Amino acid sequence: MVGISSAFILSPAKFSGSSTTTTRWSNRRRCIVPTPSTSPTSLQASAFENLGMPPIRPRGSRDQKLEEEAEESTLAGEAVEAPPVRPVPELITMNAFGLLIEPTDEVGLFFREVFMKHYDYKVRLPRPERFTVAFDKAYDARRSEYPNFGAKAGMSAEEWWAPIFYKTFLDVGFPKEDLDEVFVGVFEELYYESLTSEWAWETVDDVLPMMDKLQEWRMQGGPKLGVICDYDERLTKILENLDILHYFDVVVSSRESGAGKPDPRPFLLAMEKAGVKDPKKVMHLGQNFDHDVVGAAAAGMDSMWVVMPSYDYLEPDQEARQVEFTKIGDLEAVLTMFDKSDPDRLISTTDKNKNRQGHLRVQY
Repeated sequence: MVGISSAFILSPAKFSGSSTTTTRWSNRRRCIVPTPSTSPTSLQASAFENLGMPPIRPRGSRDQKLEEEAEESTLAGEAVEAPPVRPVPELITMNAFGLLIEPTDEVGLFFREVFMKHYDYKVRLPRPERFTVAFDKAYDARRSEYPNFGAKAGMSAEEWWAPIFYKTFLDVGFPKEDLDEVFVGVFEELYYESLTSEWAWETVDDVLPMMDKLQEWRMQGGPKLGVICDYDERLTKILENLDILHYFDVVVSSRESGAGKPDPRPFLLAMEKAGVKDPKKVMHLGQNFDHDVVGAAAAGMDSMWVVMPSYDYLEPDQEARQVEFTKIGDLEAVLTMFDKSDPDRLISTTDKNKNRQGHLRVQY
């Protein structure tokens, strides 16, 4: 059981505006969510739900209440304070999918295009949506049977993914004989090229300016930077193809660590790679509460729940968890914590939140 102490909620205080609200982050109150003791085995078994993506639903009553309280206090003239400066960590790690990078399109589009190329345009192919549905079904079945990309079963990542790709094509209606003629070439192009390219992935809005600031801080003696992500060895190649690998001192995939989040092992491996001994000197940023927040807290790190304005998040079950964490609205808030950004900065957000669940579902 993790000890309980004060943590800050950085919640939005609204100012006037019609379709757009201006938000200023402020310290609201202690934010503590209860969780039972959980064994590493059960943690690992649940670690791959959504592969680190944030659960999304319409904003709940708890968030609405916080916003109403913030608005009332602002209208009443209550001062909105920046979060206090805390000790500088030796290492800041972050999740990749959804926080730093995201798919450019549904996975079915790439399956369709690559197969069309290798099959020499001989047939009219199904729409990309059909490939995506077939892929999701095959992926979920494979993940249930062999978690963490087959690492525990002694498979290579290629051996784990190949049956998923093969079944995807079969399930959209390709005859086995025709598929067998081209499958090796199709698999190799999809696995090694298309699905790791800058055509398949893109950086999330405003990530690059934020990473530039973090890198500048790093060069001035600030914390090292790292990525911890539930994925296979291609994670490094994806970051390299997007030209953001150079920002990070440490990159850890779940396959490499032998377990997925929220198991502490990926977090501890990142510490080992960075040469950091004390987990209290590590801050982890993630938008998935069950994986990032719980996992980082279990490893003893300073756990940060990033709830970005453009997403809606499922509130943690207060009877299911008990971890200490800090809730922030974006990556820039990290710089504000350490007096590296304007504490009175204004963040413009729209009243209407985008539900991007469909866009973020696919992990390939």
